[in-house]
Amino acid sequence: MPSTSVRKAPKYCLHRATGCARVRIGKRTIWLGRYNSPESLQRYAQLIASLSAGNDPAVGTVPNDLTIVELVDRFWTWAGQHYRHSDGTPTSEIHNYKSALAPLLALYAETAVREFGPKCLKLVRDEMVRRGWCRRSVNQNMHRVRAVFRWGVEEELVPAPVHQALVAVRGLGKGRTDAPDRPPVRPVPQEHIDAIKDHVSKQVWALIRLQLLCGARPGELLPIRRQDIDTSGKVWTYTPMHHKNEHRGQERVIWFGPEAQKVLTPYLLRPEGAYLFSPRDAERERHAASPGGVHRRPDQLPNEKKTDRVVGKFYNIASYRRAIHRACQKAGVPSWSPHRLRHNAATSLRRDHGIETAQIVLGHRSPLVTEIYAEADTARAREAMLKFG
Repeated sequence: MPSTSVRKAPKYCLHRATGCARVRIGKRTIWLGRYNSPESLQRYAQLIASLSAGNDPAVGTVPNDLTIVELVDRFWTWAGQHYRHSDGTPTSEIHNYKSALAPLLALYAETAVREFGPKCLKLVRDEMVRRGWCRRSVNQNMHRVRAVFRWGVEEELVPAPVHQALVAVRGLGKGRTDAPDRPPVRPVPQEHIDAIKDHVSKQVWALIRLQLLCGARPGELLPIRRQDIDTSGKVWTYTPMHHKNEHRGQERVIWFGPEAQKVLTPYLLRPEGAYLFSPRDAERERHAASPGGVHRRPDQLPNEKKTDRVVGKFYNIASYRRAIHRACQKAGVPSWSPHRLRHNAATSLRRDHGIETAQIVLGHRSPLVTEIYAEADTARAREAMLKFG
């Protein structure tokens, strides 16, 4: 007799982040409502009965009472495939959406999508402000929340009037909200850069110098390899594998002049395929510089590992930033972010070569964006007014 496979009933599980009940069927998640509530237990019983009858629930159907958490779960399935680089790795926008949707799920996980209106969205915005987010971050993340509902309209999960109503909620205006405004990003004072030289590895110092010389974003330089650089001309060129405007089809080229070439040359001797600036090399060199080439005392007990973090093949933005922040603390100067070095380069390029050149070197599509990065040269204005006024 042919064997009959028995399908195991899916477990009734708690999703701790939202307090909701859910079951997993294959790669799909079905949300049932508040954990241990009569409604969720009734839905679970109906689901089991449907499965026992040979039906496959929730396939191709959109329930009238689709909840926010169910909408977000379906959005994640789509976003995981959409927000990817050309090599399949996820972009940073995935993390941005996780932050943006956290207040929404904290307040309205079980609310029906049809019942979510502008007043609900305003309460989500108030929660973002309560969490200490600055005004710009609140407005950006409100846009992401609305984008989830717009996607729901495209997939016929959300009635169009629901999204249209949410669009009516305006962004926070400057000086008209309790959300703080961050001060404008300024170039790093040169003395604060010089102060950390003796407190960072030579790899991190080389990256800092390169940023100042070419104006690249940190994420563009960190994964650079020898085969990525074209050294055939007087000015070397480098095309990053990933960059900010990759999804728009915009090409990004970074130029290395004579001074940048001097920084890069010692690292071009690394093996084919190796990343030029490796934190593993930095760790080995730090240990080798310890007395006797050993960074631990003979009688020192192993330290308990506090995290699962391991030293990577190349610096990521977080580890690069941490190295700089720790060096600033040791040097006794205010902490600064490596992205601000791009403002240093932009200001120098604009002052010496004009806004158009600065725009091309920085990879901006519009000179208006370059104006944000380039600090105004007030010294020239003062000099002109001494003669004019």
